[in-house]
Amino acid sequence: MSVNEKSIANLRPVTSTEEARERGKKGGQKSGEVRRQRKKFKETLELLLHLPPGLSDQKETLLALGVDEDDCDNQTLIAISMIQSAAAGDVKAAAWVRDTVGEKPTDKVDAVIATSPLDEKLAELSQEELRKIAGLD
Repeated sequence: MSVNEKSIANLRPVTSTEEARERGKKGGQKSGEVRRQRKKFKETLELLLHLPPGLSDQKETLLALGVDEDDCDNQTLIAISMIQSAAAGDVKAAAWVRDTVGEKPTDKVDAVIATSPLDEKLAELSQEELRKIAGLD
């Protein structure tokens, strides 16, 4: 990643603890503002997801698929839409469905290191004992 020289030129070092405190205060206020905005957006989205579909034919489609009338909401509509897209070959939709149901593959690799009985015995020895065995004393 290259760094823009103009960005570097715009950086100003902190000249006093008061300035550092003021910058920190402004950063904290901005961070709080952004968190509140994200929280409000999330709450609005959750509200909209639980509302009934906006179009009557969407609700009819859900009912025709066997969805209980109490479960006919935008969240169910989106889930069915993603499943249909995945079934039609949309790889991103298939990954979304897989990840949403909790089947996302892990990015970590668990390594198993095989140890022999000799390794275990050597691990129990002190540094002095190891030096003596190796002839380094």
